Amino acid sequence: MKVTPDQQTAYQAASEVCDEQVDPGLAALPLNDAELEWLYGEYVASYECLKAQGYDPIQPPSLQAYIGVYRSGAPTWSPYESPERAGGLPRTACPEPDLYATDR
Repeated sequence: MKVTPDQQTAYQAASEVCDEQVDPGLAALPLNDAELEWLYGEYVASYECLKAQGYDPIQPPSLQAYIGVYRSGAPTWSPYESPERAGGLPRTACPEPDLYATDR
């Protein structure tokens, strides 16, 4: 599904409502190495975007550490998580990557 910048806020809100009702991890297939590398690269780009917007996101781990944490089943790093800010950092200026986007 392709989400335009105009639709991003509504999409994010709807996605959060769905995630509260259904655990998205239950339906997700494990990601392969190529998908993890792509996702990590997109998160690093989002990290840089957030820094440029004046936020202070948590610094990314190495790619190998990111993949290792994913394979262990533990929650992985996201530039949007923030211990100082309830709900994390905003996703509107620097949208989250979408594994299912048709333009990747």
